Amino acid sequence: MNSNRFFSICMVLALVVTSFAVSQPVAAQGSARFTARINPGAQTAPGEVVVAFADSEGKNLVEKIEQAVETANTTDGEVARLSLDGNAVIRVDGDPAAAAAELNDQPGVLYAEPNYIYSVPKQQGTDDGFSPSSEYVYQQVTPSSGTNWKSVMAVPSSTIQGMVALGTYPTDTYLTSNQGWFAVGADIVWPNATKSANICEVDTGVDSNHPDLKSKSGKTTVYNIIKGYDFVNADASPDDDNGHGTHVAGIMVAVKNNKIGISGISTGKVVAVKALDAQGVGTNFDIAEAIKYCANRTDIRVINLSLGGPDDSTAIYNAVMYATATKGKLVVAAAGNENSTTPVYPAGYADEVTFPDFPENSILSVGATGIPEGEEIRYECRWTQSNYGDWVNVSAPGLEIYSTTPYDIPFYQNYYGAINTRYDYMSGTSMAAAFVSAAAARRMGYKPSETNVQVGTAILDTGDPLDDTCTVNEMLQAKKVNVATLMDRAGVRASVFDAASGVPLNGAQVSVTYLDAGTAASKVSTITPNAYKEVLGVDLDPNRLFTYYFPVTDILDIPTKDKNGNTIFNYVPKVNKSGYTTSYQPAFQQDSLATLTPGTFAVITNGAVPPKSADFNVVLGWHKWQQAGYEEAVNAQDLDLYVWLPDKNGVLPTPGQPDNFIVGYGGDAFGAAVGDPYGTLVAFPYARLKREGGYLDGGPTIEMSTILRRAANAPYVPAPSLPVNNAVPYYTGAYTIMVTDYGQIIDHDGDGCGDNYGYNYNSSYTPGAECAGKTAGIPLLGAYFTPYIYVWKDGAVKFFIDGSNNFGPFPANADCNEHWWKAFEIKTIETDTAPTYNTVFSPDPTTCDDGAQPNFIPYVGYSDIPGDRITISGLGK
Repeated sequence: MNSNRFFSICMVLALVVTSFAVSQPVAAQGSARFTARINPGAQTAPGEVVVAFADSEGKNLVEKIEQAVETANTTDGEVARLSLDGNAVIRVDGDPAAAAAELNDQPGVLYAEPNYIYSVPKQQGTDDGFSPSSEYVYQQVTPSSGTNWKSVMAVPSSTIQGMVALGTYPTDTYLTSNQGWFAVGADIVWPNATKSANICEVDTGVDSNHPDLKSKSGKTTVYNIIKGYDFVNADASPDDDNGHGTHVAGIMVAVKNNKIGISGISTGKVVAVKALDAQGVGTNFDIAEAIKYCANRTDIRVINLSLGGPDDSTAIYNAVMYATATKGKLVVAAAGNENSTTPVYPAGYADEVTFPDFPENSILSVGATGIPEGEEIRYECRWTQSNYGDWVNVSAPGLEIYSTTPYDIPFYQNYYGAINTRYDYMSGTSMAAAFVSAAAARRMGYKPSETNVQVGTAILDTGDPLDDTCTVNEMLQAKKVNVATLMDRAGVRASVFDAASGVPLNGAQVSVTYLDAGTAASKVSTITPNAYKEVLGVDLDPNRLFTYYFPVTDILDIPTKDKNGNTIFNYVPKVNKSGYTTSYQPAFQQDSLATLTPGTFAVITNGAVPPKSADFNVVLGWHKWQQAGYEEAVNAQDLDLYVWLPDKNGVLPTPGQPDNFIVGYGGDAFGAAVGDPYGTLVAFPYARLKREGGYLDGGPTIEMSTILRRAANAPYVPAPSLPVNNAVPYYTGAYTIMVTDYGQIIDHDGDGCGDNYGYNYNSSYTPGAECAGKTAGIPLLGAYFTPYIYVWKDGAVKFFIDGSNNFGPFPANADCNEHWWKAFEIKTIETDTAPTYNTVFSPDPTTCDDGAQPNFIPYVGYSDIPGDRITISGLGK
């Protein structure tokens, strides 16, 4: 061996040992490609050609070096890099494309191609001057009357922050700044501590010492970042000198609930592998070696590639094939930010028509979502810079994602791109890919036996559809990833009010109970205010506490499938509050939770609980059914609850006392001398109106009246101007509870006939000439509203009736359109016999009754109410 040849071998050997001591040879690959991809106009590393050899697998290291050196000599080149599996980078003078073509003709060469340039996708900074607001976050909800039939709800950040104190949401300072976290359902599953699979991130490196990427367990520091390898600088410290890699890592694994920064999606770790330099640029050789390095690690299952380039490299193709087909990894790649249908690679390998040899759905090509709407972001829409096309098979939030950046150390994007240290916004498919990788890792933790193909298929099948009004057709197939759906989890958002005052029921506990494979289980959350102190020096009293009370709480991480994989049915939400209930009570029966939709919140509204009392408390609420063209009219109206003593006279010892009383807002006192001409009858001894709801104050759609439980011959004190009556007989008659729309009808079909509601309501209205040949109006009650009624006593629900089932759409007889209500009776009975339930509905149109039978739901056996029995019957009036 001559001295020059010996020197060359030693130099290459030094490169191999220094650069790739941590690598392992690549085993035989399924469907590897050996055809060179040469693009003469491509951007490449100057003078560099990647060469793979046909028989390198059977050679030892020295033989591989000799083969590489001899091949380089044929082009007067030199070996610049060599992997342990025998692939080499040969540096030549002149055009690398021409040199690659020449080397492809050399004996023993499988393929030779230029060392193409790849990079982080462009446009990583803020988007066109758009400044996102953190005033709201957007959450996925199940369409219902409580969400105005929307599938996405804008939730004030203050509402989320109000739930942080009790641990409903994590304490991270900038939680609501990262709206993408909410958009992928991470809010629903963040309490779930199931360990996720680890992710190998091939990028610009990661700042592993960032305080939000490590935590303390006792005196031990726990790092969420595992240092892999630096293929750019050939060392074991893959530090981030660009900023991109740390941002991607934070999206995936930032520490949750640590009172700083943001929350990551995954509960696992990231293995940091650096293949891109400070400018975010790398070569196909380094990237391919990094992918193979990740593939050979047994502690990771997902490879995140938030990078790309326009050239299809055989080296990267084979590395991805090895990772997916041989090693069973799931590869997630950014689709690029050029607003183009032209594929970038490696994301382009997800196109199963062009590249059919990859395992199906083992490569996820990720597009980005998000368009500005005011100061908010709609993540169900394609981001305008995201690439799209049939080769993009999944999407995730990419516009203005807030995440970690290198912590108080210099980095390229800080100096040249004005990206802040510690945390900042970036946009792009890189961020979107991070969301998908983290979601995949969570699925693998939840379903550890699933393969890369099964997990990839689950991600594609369970995503949230994109909005076709703001997304090009060529990207509609790329559903937005939803990590909560992947984990078969849902949430419930419940609002609870004091039924008498209409204010939030602070401190109320809301539970959702269900059966998990026959075993009772529940999730609980508490309604709590959001309180804070003003900044010192701004407020005159620095100790003053500012408090905002919210009626809302979220119950998170509710399974939608039991431990046997079967769908869970019949969830029961209940409320418990000291001074109001004796135990958890079913105060949300108007909102059916037969099932929960994975990945969304079921919104149940107007839970209304009266203060605990021995009286009968009757609580009315109503569903609003939105119909096109009448949203404004419906939102402006309400229903009314009345207590009526029908066909009774002489109840009060007042001369000339009329027969009937009506207690309710706008009710008729029929001239009763009780000092209340408006019918609220505050001095009436048998019932009190406690709340007129919805229309009067714009608050919850709740009304409440109390039927007083009085002892026989209890004193009656009327208004001050009236004489005192020392004894009032104990009233044992029927109290009829009526729900009415007060005769309000609406022109439901827009033909100009039938509007008679609200302030313009006319009790003597009759259709005139404007209605000739047209359809009469229909009542708001039934068609636009349906009521429900609770009867409470002693802190427990005694009866519930839901008019959605038995009030019908509207009366069939036109004569009933002007006035229509349904009613039921409450009777006090001086006996301990069992109550009876009467159904006196009749299908007689002259009574304005549609013939439907009421759905009465008794809740207790009533042995706890001595002397008082309840009979409920449905009446047409």
